[in-house]
Amino acid sequence: MAVTREVFWSVSKDMQYLFYGAAALSTLLFLYGMWRRMSLWTKGRAGREFRGYRTQDFLIYALRNLFSRECLSARRSFSLAGYRGLMLILIVWGFLTLFAGTALLTIHHYFTHFLEGRVYLIYSMLLDLAGGLLLIGLLISIGRRHLVAEVRQSTDLEDLLFLYTLLFIAITGFAIEGLRLLELSPASMDYSFIGAFAAALLRALGANGAEAYTLVWSLHVTAVLILIAALPYSKFFHMFSSQITTAAARERYGGASGDR
Repeated sequence: MAVTREVFWSVSKDMQYLFYGAAALSTLLFLYGMWRRMSLWTKGRAGREFRGYRTQDFLIYALRNLFSRECLSARRSFSLAGYRGLMLILIVWGFLTLFAGTALLTIHHYFTHFLEGRVYLIYSMLLDLAGGLLLIGLLISIGRRHLVAEVRQSTDLEDLLFLYTLLFIAITGFAIEGLRLLELSPASMDYSFIGAFAAALLRALGANGAEAYTLVWSLHVTAVLILIAALPYSKFFHMFSSQITTAAARERYGGASGDR
């Protein structure tokens, strides 16, 4: 049998149905928040960069620039301070990679089974790497907000709540993986190198994989869905949008061809 992963391992059908409902609500809130953001941008109420854009033009522009070299390398943040650019890359692209991994797993579960064998092993290793990078970026950011005086003075409750929620998601994500590996002990678990470490740690603590999995999974999923629903309404949305709006401002007011 090819190496793969069962999506809802140890999670009851009732919990799965509850998850579907919560995920639908979270997605609707996220989409509505994004629509509000786009309305403000295209009407010029949040700056002039996108005034006059149609919604479809804005979406095309945003996607094109989100995956541009400038955005991928966090050029704007690096120009302000190297550690800020590094921190942004670790957090944003770690998060986005994990989100993409979840989307791929959803496609695998519901539509076509392709995360099997070597493909799954590479997938698992890359997601562990992305989670590890996210964790490092979060620890750097949280450390700065507690230890650097000028940063601490400008930090408010929303900043800490967002960062600690992301940290909780990252830690519980690895805990879920560790509990599953602890119970199943697959021969391929070495590819999930952080998950394997989590499994060893949980084993040393005397954890029971099957008993704890559903509880930790529920806490993890709840935090993820709350974060997704709240993201468009929070000031941390700028982590994803600032590179795009800066590129638009440069095109429109810097003499580039983006002026309309």
